[in-house]
Amino acid sequence: MDLLQTPIASVRAVDPKSYEKLMNKRIEYVLKQSLFGSYFAAFDQEELCFLKFYDSNEEAALEHIKKQFKNAVVVCRPDFQPPQELKLLLIGTDFEVSVWKALLKIHPGNTSSYNDIATVIEHPKSVRAVGNAVLKNPISYIVPCHRVVRKNGELGGFASGPQRKLKMLHFEGAKI
Repeated sequence: MDLLQTPIASVRAVDPKSYEKLMNKRIEYVLKQSLFGSYFAAFDQEELCFLKFYDSNEEAALEHIKKQFKNAVVVCRPDFQPPQELKLLLIGTDFEVSVWKALLKIHPGNTSSYNDIATVIEHPKSVRAVGNAVLKNPISYIVPCHRVVRKNGELGGFASGPQRKLKMLHFEGAKI
């Protein structure tokens, strides 16, 4: 089974300061290829806490993980086999986590606007803050930030690039 297609079993959220105290001092990562390009996925024990696509060299992507988890030993997990179900660990503020949980409710083939997300989380005037939280999503694709488009239906931005976003949306059958 492909990690990107693994169903989600649980979602646990923790704020960054608490995570510093709780985190396992060992982060294991895998480097994988997918239909959408290369990505790094990092796990704190059995919880997926980071997934980003990259186009640069592996060393640059690895440095990004090391910055994200400053106090941990970051090691490769070469024998990685995707679990039957994913356990997600969302590390962010209450607001960010509320946005990311709203993203998890957008089904494949569907899109939502930043305005829609702001309304769903009951902060209708926080559209720009929603956009910032979407940008900070630590678990790309699994937490489907690629399904968020502009209110006028335009594609909008994506941390991994607009072409990758478009490819993901087409793969899922979204009408763009």
